[in-house]
Amino acid sequence: MVTAVVEERLSPSTLWQREPLALALEEYEEAKAKWSEEPSIFSDYLHGRLHSEVVCVVYPPKRDFGRYLKIPNRVLWRIVSSKPKLKAVDGRTITFRDHRVIEVPTATYGKYSDYTYGFFFELDPAEDLTLMRIGLALLMIVLRKKLRIPFETLMYSLGAVGEKKLMEIHEPESAGLIEKLDWLEVKKLIEEYQPEPLDEVLMESFDEYAYSDFITIGLNWDLAKRYAVKAVEYVLLDQRITLKFKDLYLSIPKPSRALKIASIDALFLKLMDQADTGMLSLAIYDGENVKSSTIYKDFGLLHPDPSIELAISSLINEDFTLLVYGLEQLQRSLISCGLKSLALMVKSLALEGRVIDVKDLATKVLELPVAPLEEVEKVVNVQRTMSIAETILEFENSRRNIATKPPSSWMNFTKYLREKVETCLSENVKSIYLLYLALREYERKLVTSCKENF
Repeated sequence: MVTAVVEERLSPSTLWQREPLALALEEYEEAKAKWSEEPSIFSDYLHGRLHSEVVCVVYPPKRDFGRYLKIPNRVLWRIVSSKPKLKAVDGRTITFRDHRVIEVPTATYGKYSDYTYGFFFELDPAEDLTLMRIGLALLMIVLRKKLRIPFETLMYSLGAVGEKKLMEIHEPESAGLIEKLDWLEVKKLIEEYQPEPLDEVLMESFDEYAYSDFITIGLNWDLAKRYAVKAVEYVLLDQRITLKFKDLYLSIPKPSRALKIASIDALFLKLMDQADTGMLSLAIYDGENVKSSTIYKDFGLLHPDPSIELAISSLINEDFTLLVYGLEQLQRSLISCGLKSLALMVKSLALEGRVIDVKDLATKVLELPVAPLEEVEKVVNVQRTMSIAETILEFENSRRNIATKPPSSWMNFTKYLREKVETCLSENVKSIYLLYLALREYERKLVTSCKENF
């Protein structure tokens, strides 16, 4: 309860009389001396170069909607230099001012509580909080320009407690926006976004400290985009979807690259009995995008597609775990086409524990003697547009057609077969991915149920 308000003239002598303010005044004068400026509390205050701020610690709901608490934590003086500085960045000159944040060692009181939407995440200890703040600032710019979401509709903060690093995002005024946003689409908007000079002004308008750090790293937009994507990936890690599995409804993680898993499938089709000739179709799904390709083997001569091998190598370098449905079948397909290096890579990853055979998991969890993918995927209600039966029918038609044509022109008669096989495999990898998430959650529920019954 406030019992009295004491008002005194703003002057250095008034500040020196109170120890917390005297300590802050010492730091203020030190900063002004460093900038080669004459200290004048009154002048800086009148011209908006000095203002005080009560920093609050916000405890948002850990996930989605809930109660959040706002507690005043400390008092700061924020001072800005009166003389602007010039800095050459990327072939142009920008103007900025030095700033300093001074903590006033005084007590704070009170609290505020309400209900809203928010997230609270523990970050990887290796994350750079300065760069993450710049990334979050860019995220707000993208939301403003692409989705017309005003600044400060979402608020963010970062902090560290010992070795633990934390990030929170919340709505100061509850609107349900966090829940309604398609964060996967937001991630794509960031990746495709082309920054403009105006964005620097926008960043400075709502987070001048992120902007100041951004200048320090040379206005590196690629780095800012990378950390904006990282921030969204932390949100995606917590996004879940409801999936019907047998007679249950399971809550599973929403597929995204943030999960660091990718499913892969391949099929080799021999198109001439008396020759080392055929085609290998490959598909890989990283939780967001499917990439498929077909590699031809023409009388022993391989026509590789470097892009698909590069995509797989890139995922492995990013520490993804591969999901397969029948590891032995996959390796046989790769070796049959002559992709021995890729087969060895998959084998090596399996030995490291970075390959999960979803077929083995399905037979174990569902207690099935055999587990063909198109039958097992029915438990997660997958709707196919291309079945393996249709693919086999097209395969037989293509073989008959090729047998009546000159051997050198056989590849010209595989267009429809290639399209159908790639479609089938693209659906396979999505099914494998969803099936793995569902089986993992179902297995967890079984274990929990057994423990409770025990």
